[in-house]
Amino acid sequence: MRLAGLAVLLSMPALAAVTTNKFGESPKNMAAEIRLGSYLPLIDRGLETVDSNGTVTTPGPYAKTFGNTAMLLFEAEIDRQLYTGFGSFGIALLGGYTEKYGHAVDATGTVTSETTALQVVPLKALLVYRFDVLNTHWGIPLVPYIKGGFALDHWWATKGKSVENAEGLNGLGWSYGIVGMAGLMFLLDILDPRLARDFDTGVGVNHSYLFAEFNIAEINDFGRKTTNGAPYAVDLSSRYAMFGLAFEY
Repeated sequence: MRLAGLAVLLSMPALAAVTTNKFGESPKNMAAEIRLGSYLPLIDRGLETVDSNGTVTTPGPYAKTFGNTAMLLFEAEIDRQLYTGFGSFGIALLGGYTEKYGHAVDATGTVTSETTALQVVPLKALLVYRFDVLNTHWGIPLVPYIKGGFALDHWWATKGKSVENAEGLNGLGWSYGIVGMAGLMFLLDILDPRLARDFDTGVGVNHSYLFAEFNIAEINDFGRKTTNGAPYAVDLSSRYAMFGLAFEY
């Protein structure tokens, strides 16, 4: 009896290891992402003059200074997975940075030699759903996902080395709104399953992905206007694509 009891006790860790995760993976409840994309803010929306044919006759402040060129946006995200049954559901925090440099335009519309810049730090709180059932149930290495939530962007405009002031207004502030994302992840583990297992065993990363996503952001203080009809906040809304790497652990 004693020998039988000892055998049961010795076998318990092995049984626990088998039943904890049927895929042989370490437990996962987090995800991290880094991404890059081309971001063109809609700052000029409502500030430019358009004729009856839809042609811009008087460009807005962004186009005057930077042209219709996009900014390179970098973002990093950390997710907490709250549910990992049929797909995974969680919450996420995201932060980033982007900047654009150009030459200042004076009151007459003349481009000067003085450097000016717009810098933006986007911050987001998101709900995230990843439909990883394609991979976990049918072995298809694709994971569609959607995200949505609240965005708060800190921005500042500089001329030379100081924050710009124009007509008594300080050139820095905050803009807030909502954002939605839809994307598709490709599971990198299938390219080298053995390396993927070693990555999990060594540092606890269950899966690695490449992904592409499309963002729709309305970050303009929900369209509020001033008393003279001008936008209340700098409009940092945009429609843009992002590409990056994701890790589940």
